[in-house]
Amino acid sequence: MYAGTSGFSGLEPYTRGATPLGNALGGWDIRQEHTYPEATTLNQFLLDDLEHGVTSVLLRFDAAGREGLDADDARAEPLVGVDGCSLSGADELSLALKGVHLNMIHVSLEAGAAFVPAAALLSSVWARTGVLAAEARGAFNADPIAALARHGHLAGGLNA
Repeated sequence: MYAGTSGFSGLEPYTRGATPLGNALGGWDIRQEHTYPEATTLNQFLLDDLEHGVTSVLLRFDAAGREGLDADDARAEPLVGVDGCSLSGADELSLALKGVHLNMIHVSLEAGAAFVPAAALLSSVWARTGVLAAEARGAFNADPIAALARHGHLAGGLNA
């Protein structure tokens, strides 16, 4: 058997994850993906899920956000609210996350190649709500290669 196969199911030393105990101590992360376009209703869904056992959330930005377009941009009009949350500013993201304990809940963003502006939005919300850097739990899911392969272009081009 090949030594160093830790993390592969069924192979010695039979450990998975970053620690030998895996999720045994911290428990499982129960993450819910959210794609509702409007921030106020999205907030209600988030809070309901968190009250019923979800431990982290994934916010998928709408097609406009994944293209790096502001909802007010004329080019975004046919993409706003399509296949995701319309969160084009820190105020909208703050409204969507209102009442969420951001120092306790992991917030993951799916913004395609527009992960830098999305990361800035979440960082701004953390700062607004007093979440210290050491307490911030999140993921920006930066994967520009997948976005390029999926769409044939990157939001903002290669130098963005």
